Amino acid sequence: IEAEKLDLYYAPVNIKDIIREIEQIFSNNINEKGLELISYVSPSFPMYIWFSNIRFRQILFNLVGNAIKFTNKGKIELIIDCDCNYLMGRLNMICYVKDTGIGIDPVDKEAIFEPFRQSGIINTDKGTGLGLAITKRLVEMMDGTIGIEGFPGKGTTFSVYFKDIQIIDESFESFIENPESNYQIQLLFYPMEQCELKHQYNSLLGIPAIKKHPAENLDEVREIVEVCDAVIICEQSESNILNIIDLINSKRPTVTTEVVIIGNTSIKDTFPNIHLTIFPTDVSVTDFRNILSYLLKNLHSETEFKHFFTESDLYSNIHFEKRNQQIIKRYFHPAINTKLISHIQDFSDELEKLADEFHDTGMKNYCTQLKARTAEFDTVAIDRLLTIYESKFVSPNYNKS
Repeated sequence: IEAEKLDLYYAPVNIKDIIREIEQIFSNNINEKGLELISYVSPSFPMYIWFSNIRFRQILFNLVGNAIKFTNKGKIELIIDCDCNYLMGRLNMICYVKDTGIGIDPVDKEAIFEPFRQSGIINTDKGTGLGLAITKRLVEMMDGTIGIEGFPGKGTTFSVYFKDIQIIDESFESFIENPESNYQIQLLFYPMEQCELKHQYNSLLGIPAIKKHPAENLDEVREIVEVCDAVIICEQSESNILNIIDLINSKRPTVTTEVVIIGNTSIKDTFPNIHLTIFPTDVSVTDFRNILSYLLKNLHSETEFKHFFTESDLYSNIHFEKRNQQIIKRYFHPAINTKLISHIQDFSDELEKLADEFHDTGMKNYCTQLKARTAEFDTVAIDRLLTIYESKFVSPNYNKS
């Protein structure tokens, strides 16, 4: 480690698998001491990340082993949480190892990571030796940080933080393997001959389900947006971008269209039935794959959720409409404008009452899905669900007759 010749071997890693291995490794130690090992991985944590499996396992092994060593009663908690940016395919990960052991004096927090150093309250026959020093070096070699909090007699909490970890999204690979996909991602390179991105992403554009259309004028764009589910606009002037958005709204007035802008733009406005995402011009091929994966997720959600509101006769009922308009005003607008969990929960509760009152199974299922996604803090799915309700009942296109 000191010679910095340790290989990290980055590869696809399933964090939950590592946690299960740690639980199995220490199960006998936990049982012998009468302790409890509680592990938790955030529901929003993706299935795979690009990480060093062996070294991360070693870090957790050292920290959990250290916690068990200095805890005589109570519990050990192993918590993995994350802050995901699915748009860019990256996440920040935070790991906590908490114990109810003998604790640590705050003045010893830095010395605890030095080789063969020990806290003043730790018995010499249980000295930390090299374990925590190695752990700190491993964390730093993986561009992470480690910290410790605690007080004598009140337990200790180790925290390990890693930032900007790549998310491995299987949906893109699944998309490649499914040439019969109903999704059509239209890539608008306009003007085609002047677009630098077309060469950079050439290897990605042979996928059958991705329809590449070189648009040289707005008439060609008009033909494209009429049939597409998503549009990627590359290196366009703001006037052209606004013209394309107007075309999308005119051709697809009642459905939501994914629009990704790659390029420098100051456009920040919201548009009816447009889900807008903006990326800089210098996105890498990996980032571009993540953009496509993000679009696929949203399009899949749209297809999965579109069957919720199908009771057309019911929705023209004057009593249903009156109650629904009250819910929109009192509960939906606060939910979609603030995105606060409490407001979203209030909205789903009231809408569920309406569904029960009029025996609307589709709306009932919608509420169930919204509550489940809210409990999981799945912000992408929550946004899609709110948008679906908005496009059906709130947009000017909703037929109230």
